[in-house]
Amino acid sequence: ATKRNMQWLATYAAKNGASSSVYDVDVLRALPRHVRINPRKPCTVDEVRAALGLHAAVVEQSPLFPDVFSVAAAHDAIADDHDAAAGDDKDGTDATKSHANENNKKSRKGVDVAHTTLYKNHQLYGIDLSSVVAVHALDLRPGVDVLDICCSPGAKLCLIADRLWDAGSGQVRGTVTGVDISLKRLTTCRKLVRKYKVMKTR
Repeated sequence: ATKRNMQWLATYAAKNGASSSVYDVDVLRALPRHVRINPRKPCTVDEVRAALGLHAAVVEQSPLFPDVFSVAAAHDAIADDHDAAAGDDKDGTDATKSHANENNKKSRKGVDVAHTTLYKNHQLYGIDLSSVVAVHALDLRPGVDVLDICCSPGAKLCLIADRLWDAGSGQVRGTVTGVDISLKRLTTCRKLVRKYKVMKTR
C-alpha cells in the first residue's frame, strides 16, 4: 500500500511540475527516524546509544529535546564502498556484486527500532520530529485540557500528557483527548497509550 501511495504521489508531482524525487521511496527510507524515551520507564543516553548502535545505526541526541534521538541507517557508506569496489574490480566477481547488493538492500530497509531491547521493554517509542516541535510550540503547562485532532498513532498524545505532568503533586493535571476519523486508527492509538501507561488521556 505504501509503495502504491508513493507512486501516486510521484505521478501527482509530475503532473503539477514538482520534482518526483521528493517522493522517492529510497530517499524517504534514508531519512532518520526519531525515538523518544518513555519517562515512566526511563533509560540513560548511553543505553539508548548502545541499544540502537547494535542495529548498525547512527544515533544523535536532539540538542533541543534531550529525551528525543534521531536514528539513521549506517549501511549507506558500507554499500557505497562495496559499490566502488565492485566497479574497480576488473573481474567483476559475483561474490563482490552480491555483497554490494546485499548492503544496498540493508540500506533501503533502514533501522528497525522495533527489534531493540529498549523498544520491546516499552522504554522507547517512535515519534515524528514534527510532532515533538508542535507540542513544544504549545508551551503546555499542567492544568490545561488539550484536544488532539487526527491523533493516531498516538505518540503525540503521549508527549502532550507528559508535558502536563505536575512534579509537585506527582500526577498529570489536565486532560488530553484524541480524535480521529478512523476507528481502526483510534484502536491503534488506545493500544499505544495503554502500552506506555499514559495517564489522563482518552
